[in-house]
Amino acid sequence: EHIKNISTKFVFQLMKNEQSRLSIEAHECVDSIPELNKMVFAVQELVKQCEDLKVKYYEEMTQRKKLFNEVQEAKGNIRVFCRCRPLNKGEMSAGCTTVVDFDASKDGCLGILTTGSTKK
Repeated sequence: EHIKNISTKFVFQLMKNEQSRLSIEAHECVDSIPELNKMVFAVQELVKQCEDLKVKYYEEMTQRKKLFNEVQEAKGNIRVFCRCRPLNKGEMSAGCTTVVDFDASKDGCLGILTTGSTKK
């Protein structure tokens, strides 16, 4: 009977100690909830910033690609449609006249003078 009583007291003390430890852990968990909420909010903000940066990156990549294509077009896609030279002395002395009218200020349009004063 005495051993049984000591054993019960020992088990009771162990259970009391365990309950006390679990209570402390529960309070620590409850105390850490606001901190966890702050961390969740911070992670959500970082995800939002990442999405914003991704959108800006794609916009910049599109703009860069467009500008690169324009540079390539300006550098390498120039086509020669017509070459004109001024009249030489022999042509001028023979009475030849200029048949080409080019004015760069008019969007680079090239005019061909036909008979009379009409222009194509």
